Amino acid sequence: MWRLTATLPLLWAAEQICFLVTGAAKAEMIRRILEDGEPLPAQQVAAGAAHVTWYLDEAAASRLTAPGS
Repeated sequence: MWRLTATLPLLWAAEQICFLVTGAAKAEMIRRILEDGEPLPAQQVAAGAAHVTWYLDEAAASRLTAPGS
């Protein structure tokens, strides 16, 4: 099986980074990334990217408390 590893510098060089997150099982992790800024892999990718878009369904966004999160 082939595997592709993308390093942070490679990801940060992208024109656009998009995250698609669905389901209540991800809600706490999304809160930790977007509101607490925990240094988790997705937060590290987002922090160094020029343009980041988060697509969350209602369940994934259910634990966010900050306006505009």
